[in-house]
Amino acid sequence: PWSTAESLRKISARLFISYQDSRALYHHLIWAKSIKVDLVGTPIQMTAPLPTFEIIENTAKILLAAEGLS
Repeated sequence: PWSTAESLRKISARLFISYQDSRALYHHLIWAKSIKVDLVGTPIQMTAPLPTFEIIENTAKILLAAEGLS
Protein backbone atom coordinates (compact mmCIF):
# COMPACT_ATOMS: atom_id res chain seq x y z
CA PRO A 1 0.00 0.00 0.00
CA TRP A 2 1.04 3.58 -0.67
CA SER A 3 2.07 5.86 2.15
CA THR A 4 -0.11 8.85 2.98
CA ALA A 5 2.47 11.19 1.42
CA GLU A 6 2.65 9.15 -1.81
CA SER A 7 -1.16 9.01 -2.03
CA LEU A 8 -1.39 12.78 -1.59
CA ARG A 9 1.31 13.31 -4.25
CA LYS A 10 -0.69 11.22 -6.71
CA ILE A 11 -3.90 13.08 -5.83
CA SER A 12 -2.20 16.46 -6.20
CA ALA A 13 -0.89 15.51 -9.65
CA ARG A 14 -4.35 14.44 -10.82
CA LEU A 15 -5.99 17.60 -9.45
CA PHE A 16 -3.17 19.87 -10.71
CA ILE A 17 -2.55 21.32 -7.25
CA SER A 18 0.59 21.41 -5.13
CA TYR A 19 1.43 18.65 -2.67
CA GLN A 20 1.17 21.18 0.18
CA ASP A 21 -2.36 22.11 -0.93
CA SER A 22 -3.42 18.46 -1.17
CA ARG A 23 -2.02 17.81 2.31
CA ALA A 24 -3.83 20.88 3.70
CA LEU A 25 -7.06 19.76 2.02
CA TYR A 26 -6.68 16.24 3.46
CA HIS A 27 -6.19 17.61 6.98
CA HIS A 28 -9.08 20.06 6.53
CA LEU A 29 -11.45 17.28 5.44
CA ILE A 30 -10.48 15.28 8.53
CA TRP A 31 -10.89 18.35 10.78
CA ALA A 32 -14.28 19.19 9.21
CA LYS A 33 -15.30 15.54 9.69
CA SER A 34 -15.91 15.01 5.97
CA ILE A 35 -13.45 12.13 6.19
CA LYS A 36 -13.80 9.87 9.22
CA VAL A 37 -10.45 8.50 10.43
CA ASP A 38 -9.62 6.72 13.69
CA LEU A 39 -7.04 9.17 15.07
CA VAL A 40 -6.77 7.40 18.43
CA GLY A 41 -5.85 3.94 17.17
CA THR A 42 -3.82 5.10 14.17
CA PRO A 43 -2.24 8.56 14.28
CA ILE A 44 -1.69 10.21 10.91
CA GLN A 45 1.88 9.73 9.74
CA MET A 46 2.94 10.74 6.26
CA THR A 47 5.35 7.80 5.95
CA ALA A 48 2.83 5.22 7.18
CA PRO A 49 0.32 3.55 4.86
CA LEU A 50 -2.78 5.62 4.15
CA PRO A 51 -5.22 4.87 6.98
CA THR A 52 -8.61 3.35 6.34
CA PHE A 53 -11.19 6.11 6.22
CA GLU A 54 -14.87 6.68 5.55
CA ILE A 55 -16.22 9.58 3.50
CA ILE A 56 -19.14 11.31 5.19
CA GLU A 57 -21.65 12.80 2.76
CA ASN A 58 -23.63 15.74 4.00
CA THR A 59 -26.31 16.51 1.42
CA ALA A 60 -27.39 19.68 3.23
CA LYS A 61 -23.94 21.21 2.74
CA ILE A 62 -23.92 20.14 -0.90
CA LEU A 63 -27.34 21.69 -1.54
CA LEU A 64 -26.33 24.97 0.11
CA ALA A 65 -23.15 25.11 -1.94
CA ALA A 66 -25.10 24.44 -5.15
CA GLU A 67 -27.58 27.22 -4.34
CA GLY A 68 -24.71 29.65 -3.93
CA LEU A 69 -23.44 28.80 -7.41
CA SER A 70 -26.69 29.52 -9.24
